[in-house]
Order: sequence, then structure tokens, then C-alpha cells
Amino acid sequence: MPIAAANPTDHVEQLIVLTERLTGLIEQEAGLLAERRPGEITSLSDERDRLAAIYAQEMRRLKEDRTLVAGVPAPLMTTLKAETGRFQAALKGHLARLEGFKLTTEKVVQTVSKEVDARRAGPTSYGSSALVEAARGPSSAIAVNTTV
Repeated sequence: MPIAAANPTDHVEQLIVLTERLTGLIEQEAGLLAERRPGEITSLSDERDRLAAIYAQEMRRLKEDRTLVAGVPAPLMTTLKAETGRFQAALKGHLARLEGFKLTTEKVVQTVSKEVDARRAGPTSYGSSALVEAARGPSSAIAVNTTV
């Protein structure tokens, strides 16, 4: 649903508020990751997704129709550009944290998987060549939810 604005100045003011709120949500999520509470991010996801969709739609509209911001005072446009830059920086940092969190999670799962395989391998025995051989047996699969 696009922003319903009375005029270009109102449109830019609403974009600023939207961008500030979206940036705030991204920063909250980053804080939750830093505090090692990723499960709580889901409580923010509905609003974040809704605002992100509106933001993306508005950025497409601005790209297609510059009259949406025609005649807006320069200080207001400067504020919008600054908030957009703040949003992009927060998003970049957040994506880096998510990638780090994902890699850490993957390493933990791999380590656990190797340990499970090692424990399931059973005792070693002497083979026909008089060398110690690990017991052979099927490994079981581990399912991992990769959504972070």
C-alpha cells in the first residue's frame, strides 16, 4: 500500500518517518543478535516485513516518478538522504551479523554431527589385514533449519 500524501513535502516527511522506524527495527534486531537472543527477532518480523515492503514500493515509485518529491525544501531532502544512509548502514551491519550468526550455527551443527557419527561408529576391531578398522555402519542424517 503506497503512502497517501497530500503533497510532495508530506510525502517526504512520511518517507522519513518510515525510514526511521525501519532503521529502528533493524537496530533492535541487531541488538537481539548481539545479546544472543535470536529467537526474539520473530516478534519484530511482521512489522519489519510490512514496513520493508512499503519502503521498497516507495523507492520504486520515486525512481519512476520524481514529481513525488518535486519542490520539497532542500533541508527536508537532506534529512531524507541522511536517514536513508543511516538505514543502509544499519542494514549492511545487520546482514554481516546475520551471516556471522549463520556461519557459527553451521559450524556448531557440523561439530555436533561429527560427534554423533563418532559415537555411533561403535568400537574398532582388527580387520583381515590385522589393522585396526572402525566399525562400519550407516550414519543417520541431521535435519537443520537454516532460517535465521
